[in-house]
Amino acid sequence: MRHEWANHLLGGIYSAIGVRSQKLLADAEVECVFYGDVFRKPASMLGPGLVTDPFEVDLLMSWWRAAAAHGSVVSPDERTLAGSDIIRRALIALAGSSFVGKRADSALIFGLGQVRSYFTMPDLRDKILSRFADAIQPDTQVIVAHSLGSVIAYESLFAHPEWSIPALVTLGSPLAVPNLILNRLQPSPDAGPPIRGKRPPQIREWTNIAATNDFVALRKKLGDHFHGKITDWEIDNGGSFHSALRYLNAEVTGRAVASALGYVVS
Repeated sequence: MRHEWANHLLGGIYSAIGVRSQKLLADAEVECVFYGDVFRKPASMLGPGLVTDPFEVDLLMSWWRAAAAHGSVVSPDERTLAGSDIIRRALIALAGSSFVGKRADSALIFGLGQVRSYFTMPDLRDKILSRFADAIQPDTQVIVAHSLGSVIAYESLFAHPEWSIPALVTLGSPLAVPNLILNRLQPSPDAGPPIRGKRPPQIREWTNIAATNDFVALRKKLGDHFHGKITDWEIDNGGSFHSALRYLNAEVTGRAVASALGYVVS
């Protein structure tokens, strides 16, 4: 994982600063936090009939509405959003959309379950945050966090005020999704109105990158929903709307990371 992700990150850095003849970042200088095994369930647990948790249903419907807003799928009929059939309709709509491409129902359900589990199972949450903390070194200069990883990075920074990490790069982040995520963050956001998330005190430069058709990043401009300056970028990931690798090799990602590492970026 580290080898693959580091190489894609290097591609983004090369695109940003125009250097291809030298290796700017060795694999050993990149640490990846793996926590996918924490969420693993038997295959029988992934059937579409098991999307019954209210949290997962709400997030699934939010994804469907976001896809419909971009014209990718037929919009859900608000008058009929009830009953078990709505889950199947949402899965069918998303599975056939340009947002999801070839992702199977089980993959969508697994993603819903990950987010719900993180916010509703304290022991699991603590285990993941502990793994993240173990990956941080005294010389860590930048955190690059994708998807749910951006939530984990955000909460970890507040849990460890002793860390001195000047830069944060978030990719495809759902941090600003109202009610389901923003309101559940630790620490809690300011009540507002408007509700605004707190800013990790260590971070001097926060760059957020969201793909146009990435419905996981429902609110793409984090700068509108968190305190302090956040540089927001919107990119095109093509059909791989939420791919970590597509985000990592984007020029704007490379530019943000190169700047954090002290390279001159024109």
